[in-house]
Amino acid sequence: MYILKTDTSNTVTEYLQLRDDDFALCQYIKLSLLPKIASQWIKKYNFNISEKELIDKIMAAPYNKVVKI
Repeated sequence: MYILKTDTSNTVTEYLQLRDDDFALCQYIKLSLLPKIASQWIKKYNFNISEKELIDKIMAAPYNKVVKI
């Protein structure tokens, strides 16, 4: 699975894309919604990390760069 944080220059909103290993789009959300859905992603996509670790990893990821999680 991969994540891509995007920061649009003309708005304040930041977005997060979750993509599978084939780089198909699985989820596209506002970054501000991450704390509400992190636990759902862990269950749905079988992540082997805690909710806090997932959120920390996503928040530490650079903008506009694809990061493997």
